[in-house]
Amino acid sequence: NNESRMTYIANILTQLRASLWLIPAVISGLAVALAWLLLVFDLPFLDFEEGEIWWLFSGDAGTARELLSSFLSGMITMTSLVVSITMVVLSLAAGQLGPRLIGYFIRDRQIQAVLGLFMGTILYTLIVLRSVRDELGADTTPHIAITAATALSMLCLFALLFYVHKIAHSVIADTVVNEIGDDLEQAIAGAKSDPNQNGMKDEDSRFARQAWVSLGVSGYV
Repeated sequence: NNESRMTYIANILTQLRASLWLIPAVISGLAVALAWLLLVFDLPFLDFEEGEIWWLFSGDAGTARELLSSFLSGMITMTSLVVSITMVVLSLAAGQLGPRLIGYFIRDRQIQAVLGLFMGTILYTLIVLRSVRDELGADTTPHIAITAATALSMLCLFALLFYVHKIAHSVIADTVVNEIGDDLEQAIAGAKSDPNQNGMKDEDSRFARQAWVSLGVSGYV
């Protein structure tokens, strides 16, 4: 029926929102599209003798390949190191705080976005690198695309600091308890208020009455 179908679709959407790969996959696709656009619609080389633009890459193809190779190797090393260290930290923290911490880490949108930024930068740099050939002259080198790779690499450095702060904050006991409390409040708010809808008899409905007891502050025992 329609209710079971809507429940099935809602479960699929919940699983997609809780997956670690969805947002990184979307960001990686956007990075590939950005690389293609900048390589196809690259602006003509500007005359740096008349008015030099300091932030725009102005080297030749050989310099561009060396720069992109450095970016690519650095990003791959940083991403693998961050993921491996994070899994070690979470494994140690999960032994003390419980395996629920792993689920919070996977569902966190900010962590997914940072991992997607790392993956997207790697794919972007790889695509731009394979398009820069040694026979290209200074006028045909994709300067805008190489400048964008530099900007993405710099953005990843700041994202790395945020990622370390996020991981360090997520293994604190108070943070885990607050997340559990938020999930409990959402589950209570989303529960059906009518006990008869769950198949409960009228004479047993008196046992399902609920009452709020507020302390005025949040905390845990």
